[in-house]
Amino acid sequence: MSNGNPTHPYTLEIAPSPKGDGSVGWAIRKHGKMFERTDKTFRSEQDALKDGEKALERLMVGEAQPSSPRR
Repeated sequence: MSNGNPTHPYTLEIAPSPKGDGSVGWAIRKHGKMFERTDKTFRSEQDALKDGEKALERLMVGEAQPSSPRR
């Protein structure tokens, strides 16, 4: 079943940095719970979005890889 989110169960959110200096960061949530967050801050939402999308893509590609058999 598809809910219209091609990255389900992950979502990417862009939010202002808690530093209050006008910078922004990103976080990836899995089923609504925090999964990964950037340590960097970005000057613009666009820069944060680009970096967050790269991280999300790495995550999605990693999940698509078959796991090696256990011995």
